Amino acid sequence: MIKNEIELLDISGDDSVLNIGSGPIPSTCIILANKTDAKKIIGIDKNKESIVESKKIIKKFDLENKIEIMHSDAKDFSIKNYKAIIIAQGINPHREILEKIAEEMDKDTRVIFRTNSDNDGSLTDNDLFIEDFFKIGNIAYQKQNSLMISIVLLKK
Repeated sequence: MIKNEIELLDISGDDSVLNIGSGPIPSTCIILANKTDAKKIIGIDKNKESIVESKKIIKKFDLENKIEIMHSDAKDFSIKNYKAIIIAQGINPHREILEKIAEEMDKDTRVIFRTNSDNDGSLTDNDLFIEDFFKIGNIAYQKQNSLMISIVLLKK
């Protein structure tokens, strides 16, 4: 999954990457640190216990110089310094967070939103609102879970 997302985001050494909803096991952040030249990777999560566990894992893998884990609610976090953003499936309230990102993002910001699709690969009724806020770019379908998709969201 993340391999496709890295290709879609075209992450360079100038990019700071934001992972919204990094969780207790920050695997997306770790893979980004190991597979890209991103200058910095920031993982945010609103769950304090997840932050504590994430920081332990980042330290264990000796990635503190490349990954920073922060306690923050995405509704209150400024995305202005990030040109590549990965949004985890299951963030809440996802409509409010996506609307905020759509308002703040620059025209060259690349956003990946992980979500479920209908059986035919299209957006579910719960996610149709995305088209009100974003231009939909490529959609990557995950091989292990055919209902999981990564959607590239572009400035409208």
